[in-house]
Amino acid sequence: MYRNSDSIVRTAVGDTTPFPITIGVHQGSVLSPYLFSVILDELSASVQKLPQPWLLMYADDIALVDRDKGRLTRRVHAWREALENGGLKLNVAKTEYMACNSTDLTSLRIGDDTVERMDNFSLHVRDIADKLQESCLRWYGHVLRRPASYVGNKCLDMTLPGARSRGRPKKRWLDVVQDDMRANGLDVRDAEDRAKWRRKCRKADPGFSRAGRDEQPG
Repeated sequence: MYRNSDSIVRTAVGDTTPFPITIGVHQGSVLSPYLFSVILDELSASVQKLPQPWLLMYADDIALVDRDKGRLTRRVHAWREALENGGLKLNVAKTEYMACNSTDLTSLRIGDDTVERMDNFSLHVRDIADKLQESCLRWYGHVLRRPASYVGNKCLDMTLPGARSRGRPKKRWLDVVQDDMRANGLDVRDAEDRAKWRRKCRKADPGFSRAGRDEQPG
């Protein structure tokens, strides 16, 4: 699966030449999250056994909580060492440090790097409804580009026998898709232009915001 593995990047102007994949896991593979979790769990087995009030691991995000700042610092260094011994790297630039109900305003040191204290921080991401809309429209565009014999198109053309119940009819899946297409300025003919379709239905995340940190000039 990973031996002699090559990959390409698909762009609006064509595909890149194949290049070898020598580190990491395959992007887009359903096995990749599981494989990464298994490897990370094994690499961090020793530090997970250390006394710690609270540890939260989700994919490649790790949250450490402790009442004592010195003990927290030692735990961070232990995690850093364990990851580096396994060929991984702690991204200090993306590391956040927050203290609650504390008068200690000093920063946190990780090796030669400094992590400033934050009063609060948040990950600004799109509403889940927007991301579901994007996913739905991308799949629908994929179906529209396939031939009429494709099973997805056959399912969309299916009609169920019998009459709909009285009263205001419930929205069907395709009704919702058509509403979403109108909201995003899409037409079924746009599906042939893959780049245009993806650009119009894409719901980009606003980005990562670090509240309480002064913006740097320029």
